[in-house]
Amino acid sequence: MAKKVLGRGLDALISNELVNTEEILLIGIDEIEPNPLQPRIAFSDEEINSLAESIKKRGVLQPVIVRKVDGKYQLVAGERRWRAAKVAGLDKIPARVIDIDDNGALEIALVENLDRKDLNPIELAKGYQLLKERFKLTQEEIARKIGRSRSAVANTLRLLQLDEEVQKLIHEGKLTEGQARPLIGLPKEIQTEIAKVVVEKGLSARQVEELVKKRRSKSEKGDSKDREISRIISKLLTDRLKYRVRVNLSPWGKTKLSIEFKNKDELKKFIQGLIGEEIEF
Repeated sequence: MAKKVLGRGLDALISNELVNTEEILLIGIDEIEPNPLQPRIAFSDEEINSLAESIKKRGVLQPVIVRKVDGKYQLVAGERRWRAAKVAGLDKIPARVIDIDDNGALEIALVENLDRKDLNPIELAKGYQLLKERFKLTQEEIARKIGRSRSAVANTLRLLQLDEEVQKLIHEGKLTEGQARPLIGLPKEIQTEIAKVVVEKGLSARQVEELVKKRRSKSEKGDSKDREISRIISKLLTDRLKYRVRVNLSPWGKTKLSIEFKNKDELKKFIQGLIGEEIEF
């Protein structure tokens, strides 16, 4: 059987480093088990059933990749094909057997999934982040493995700076990467507020940029006034409480107040004055 190209990064990983045999075996479907290290990438029933119909007509055109673990075969790459082959009723599936450890298996599983075009941006970002953290790869190295530009990888990784609620909207397909990117750098609560408006009104990426620009401009105009008010209130409270107080009025809506104590005794005395009883800690 002719060797198929598995994807720029994946093919390089397997062909140049990890293969101990080019032999392709027919292995029983039930003799293969899924990889517990496989990143959680969702498989839709529609996707699997569509691939199963193709397999019924043409067979499995590209072998799955497996490794031996405790005398059994474990999937390294090709879980979609394996699942679809089961649905199609196949007893056996073509497979290439490679010799690889847990880290290598995880890297290949990640690269295979990240090489797909149907992942949403948050899935991609989390995959890139795992490659960075687990394998200490640079953005340039990740880009080479998956056949994307370094800037594309960097921009996708920045999505993880967004509030979790905004990330969820992207994951669900309600917000695009282009719509969400202008929100990066804003306070988390403002990100969520604007994201909900974008989804509700169906704003374009360009309209989101304009909305964020206006919001920033408004905050900058009020910033000088807020700093002066913060200074006055901080002084009033410091004089009244006899402890150093700092007030920070944010133009984005969130206000912070902090009180500094020299030691625990001062803190205990302050709390006692507030609640009228002693506390121990």
